[in-house]
Amino acid sequence: MPGIPGAEERELIYETHFRGTRSSDPWVSTSNGVDFQHLRALHGLPVVDPDAVTVGEHSIEYRIESPGFIQEGRITGVNTFSQHLAVGDQHMFMLFSGAPITHGHTLGFYVYGVRDIGQGQDGGPGRAGAAERLAGLGAFVRRLLAEDAPVLDTIRFRPRLLVASDRHLARFLKYVREFPRALPLDA
Repeated sequence: MPGIPGAEERELIYETHFRGTRSSDPWVSTSNGVDFQHLRALHGLPVVDPDAVTVGEHSIEYRIESPGFIQEGRITGVNTFSQHLAVGDQHMFMLFSGAPITHGHTLGFYVYGVRDIGQGQDGGPGRAGAAERLAGLGAFVRRLLAEDAPVLDTIRFRPRLLVASDRHLARFLKYVREFPRALPLDA
């Protein structure tokens, strides 16, 4: 079952959204989860490639950790990418998923959330602070999706053209080719 690393649903205050229809198969968007080069080049994020990406039978996972920073990613199946980011004491949780509707077309959905810390014992921001963090995370997620959209609508993978820094993406493409799945009726 898909889930977000580092949290259970009951621990989060979250929002769910319909992203819309995309003219690609679900795995294309999911590939962003292990395409660390695109995070730097397209989004300008200071991302570090993980030393290891674990490829399981039905999932791919990685974890990057340094003082004050955690990035955990999980791809479930070929259509769902979820992530936990922690910068300092700020924890952010995201899940992006696509449902195939016909060959080459996907309905996209996403969820983002923050921990529900409730009312602090000292009368601190509690839920109001969580709402503010959630709004900031929502703006960040919408920015990422807007930056990704023009690329995802036109991308065509050519695995033989990948470079050494695409090693995790290459493993994902192999995983997709080998993943058991049923194709839509019109395929």
